[in-house]
Amino acid sequence: MEIPSSKLTLVKTPLIGIKGSDVPVKGALELLIIMGTLPRCVLLQQNFMVIDIALAYNVILGRPMLHQINIVINTRHLALKFPT
Repeated sequence: MEIPSSKLTLVKTPLIGIKGSDVPVKGALELLIIMGTLPRCVLLQQNFMVIDIALAYNVILGRPMLHQINIVINTRHLALKFPT
C-alpha cells in the first residue's frame, strides 16, 4: 500500500525493534477500521505508525486498541472475539 508523504504526520518517537535497534518511522496515519461484517461490526478511528521494512504482518494492533473494544484473544485457535 503506497501512502503519499503528504498524508503522513511527523513522528519524533522512534520505534524499538525486537532486537533492540531503532526502526525508522516514516510518519503516522489515522485510519478508519471496520472489524467484523455487517450487521455485526465495530467501527473506530485508530492511529498507525508507518514504517518501511519487510515484515510478516500487515498491521500490529496494540493493547490499548484491543482493550478499547474488549477483544478476547484465543492463541490456541488463532482467533479474536469481540462484542458487537
